[in-house]
Amino acid sequence: MKMFKLLTSLVVVFLGANLTAQVVLDMTLSETSSNHKIIPHDASSPLPDTITVKGYIINHKKGICGDICAGGTIQLELSGKVEGYPHSYMYIVTGCTTGETNPEIISLLVTKFTGEEKECYYKDVVEVINSKAIPYYKTSLLDTEKTVIK
Repeated sequence: MKMFKLLTSLVVVFLGANLTAQVVLDMTLSETSSNHKIIPHDASSPLPDTITVKGYIINHKKGICGDICAGGTIQLELSGKVEGYPHSYMYIVTGCTTGETNPEIISLLVTKFTGEEKECYYKDVVEVINSKAIPYYKTSLLDTEKTVIK
């Protein structure tokens, strides 16, 4: 009987510690681990809804791939002017990536990031690049693959 009580106590302690660790991990992902926030577009944003942009990645936060889903962010230095977009840099939420950052000029199809997206990599972003109040765009998982060398 003593052995049963001891085993039961150990199981309860183990499960409690495991649940606590998961809650802390979930809170960390939801709040991001950086001091910056993703600036979403609101309904009155005058910037284009969809743009094909070309440029060089000058900053890349890759996110987390695997059992935990967390998106990444990139800062893209545009290689030329984009009609309706007055900035020389674009900030983009991506899916997670592995591998080295692509040093070549890349072309991405991006759409406005609203903050209402349902995909896990748009909901949880581990590190956010400071966009200096410029709203973020997002790219698909397919275009996310262009950001790295396989």
